[in-house]
Amino acid sequence: MKIKILIGIFLYFAISSGQIWSSAAMRLSLAQLVESADRVVVAKLVKPGVSQWGPNQRRIYTTYQFTVSEEVAGSGPKTFSIRQPGGRVGRLAQRTDGYPTFALGSERLMFVKRATEHFRVVGLSQGVFGFHQDQKWEVVHQLLEGLSFPGDHGRPLVLEKKQAFGRIRSLWQEKKLESR
Repeated sequence: MKIKILIGIFLYFAISSGQIWSSAAMRLSLAQLVESADRVVVAKLVKPGVSQWGPNQRRIYTTYQFTVSEEVAGSGPKTFSIRQPGGRVGRLAQRTDGYPTFALGSERLMFVKRATEHFRVVGLSQGVFGFHQDQKWEVVHQLLEGLSFPGDHGRPLVLEKKQAFGRIRSLWQEKKLESR
């Protein structure tokens, strides 16, 4: 009984102090990411995020500007923007866990879907992958920022880059055939 009380107290203080932050989400497979996307691109953040109030000044949104360096699946303009909730306007800030963060100049593999004049990332941060060099291959790895998955250990997808791009293109072709 004392252990349950201690765990409860620990969780209360951890959550209220900002030590544990995440959004629960449904885990998406690579096939589901492709199915939900309008484009799959390798893109670089070229302008820092700009935060503004949304309609009725109830929510802050941040818009990020990207340049496409490689079109993996789908097509569209060479530059595009992503708009997502959260950001800072003056002294006020809104935090939205589960959405990806971007650093100026960073290049990412992104699954994006058109939303009005901007795009949004598919599956919150599940739709963003980083790159790193393994011992032998270039690898893409899912950046699961601020997400937890009920009943899942939350392991990111990690794939060899050429295989990943080939699989994405194959899934994209299947998607196009099914939509006919």
